[in-house]
Amino acid sequence: MSLRRSSQRKASLFNFVLEVTQECNEDCIYCYNVWKHCRYPKGRLGLGEWKKIIRKLKEESRVKLVSISGGEPLLYPELLDLVDFIKMNGISVNLLTNGALIDEKIAGELVKRRISIFEIPLVASTPELHRELKGCDDLDAVMNGMANVLKEKGKIIQTFVATNRNITDIQDAVELGIVLGSRGLMFNRINPACKEHLPLLPTKMEISAALEFLNSFSKKNHYPVSSSIPIQPCILDMEKYRKISHGYCPSGNERSYYTIDPMGNVRICNHSPTIIGNLLEGSLQEIIGSSFVSEFKQALPEICKSCDRAEECKGGCKAAAQVCFGSLDRSDPFFEAERPI
Repeated sequence: MSLRRSSQRKASLFNFVLEVTQECNEDCIYCYNVWKHCRYPKGRLGLGEWKKIIRKLKEESRVKLVSISGGEPLLYPELLDLVDFIKMNGISVNLLTNGALIDEKIAGELVKRRISIFEIPLVASTPELHRELKGCDDLDAVMNGMANVLKEKGKIIQTFVATNRNITDIQDAVELGIVLGSRGLMFNRINPACKEHLPLLPTKMEISAALEFLNSFSKKNHYPVSSSIPIQPCILDMEKYRKISHGYCPSGNERSYYTIDPMGNVRICNHSPTIIGNLLEGSLQEIIGSSFVSEFKQALPEICKSCDRAEECKGGCKAAAQVCFGSLDRSDPFFEAERPI
């Protein structure tokens, strides 16, 4: 078989999430880690097993970027060695960390390894609100962690998970993030991972006000802002906020970020609890060709089928509909809360 024909067999997938540990030093009320909200296997791979997975991704996909997350990835004892191996294979690395464990030494080691982006949640500007959302008193530690990355000239992107508890704090939180070295913002409305998260959803009006501020702030300060969790155009038309980049569920296509958990199990994204295979046991092509992936791609709420933007929007987050209402064909919880009359 020629190299050309072999290359054509690779899956057209470019981004993956590696959940290297289920351990975490925080207890966020909005956490979407699937093992916190449903029956889910527990375990942790050694470095050798992760290396096998990276080799398989390299051989069987067009991987360009992996985002290392957890839990808290800095609690994975072989993190630096794993980053070294990923980089050795020509793959870029983002680190999704809460920042509280980034001391001066680890900041230097990570930046030296050319981490592309440090995605760090800074969801409140005060210790009291931070404690309410994060379940611990570590705001100073998070700020110190960001400052340590800044000192080493690493690239920080602040994430802001918008709930009805903190969304009015958006301006102060963004300004604090910039002082600590953030070079952009990911504004994510809470994506419910269970029914208990539904009371945390901000309203359409609250999100609209936050987006108005961010759009104006981005334009005035040339500060990049993205909105990563789907907001359906029938609820809020994101085209109004031209300075804010946004998107919808990739539904298993080449923009998808298939997620690999601490046992090597694969899910279609980090919000979905459904395991579709294991990369230590099967090929990537077999896994992404599973019946669940086909079902996920085709799922669409009945109310959305006549909409001329259904192909684009796909009804919102299907994983959130699955975990909150038991079906991929149900509406996204945000749509359920704010559906047009």
